[in-house]
Amino acid sequence: VVDIDYVIFGFSDGAIVALSKDKGDIVWTKRVGEGRYPDIVATPNSDSHDYYVAAYYEPLVALDKQSLNIRWRLDVGAAAESYVDTNAENPVLYHPGRDGVLRAIIMSTGAIAWEWDSKTNGALSEPQLTAAGLMVGSSEGSLYLIDLTTGTEQWRFHEPVQLSGVTARPTIVGRQMVFVSNAGKIY
Repeated sequence: VVDIDYVIFGFSDGAIVALSKDKGDIVWTKRVGEGRYPDIVATPNSDSHDYYVAAYYEPLVALDKQSLNIRWRLDVGAAAESYVDTNAENPVLYHPGRDGVLRAIIMSTGAIAWEWDSKTNGALSEPQLTAAGLMVGSSEGSLYLIDLTTGTEQWRFHEPVQLSGVTARPTIVGRQMVFVSNAGKIY
């Protein structure tokens, strides 16, 4: 993540590191990741107050930019970047869990507004905003369209043969969507 003065990176040991944009010097390091797989593989998010960082196994945290203290924490992980909706009355972080659950999280408090369960154990892909809702894939499931306000499933891709999951985020332009399955098929 490129912030005002820093570039923020995540590493496989569970640490995030801020480098100065000007010289590349290490400004600070913070250990976030825990558990069996502490890797920071999902791109962190930020707003004017916090960094939002998810380790693969766990946790998801909001780090105060000034103090680097954890403001809130959820014991969930991610393999893909969250989608941030700052246009909502209460800005929302749509977190694609490695446990197959998409969560709408109020960014200021860490409260979960709703959860949608893909009913798979597969990590979810980066959610993509469409006019109809959020499109998200599961590494052990399909591709799904989820309503932003209620968290209800609106649509899912049905394939007559085994899809083998969707890990890469779909590309959406207007009413067209292109995605690749884990089996290597382009749809």
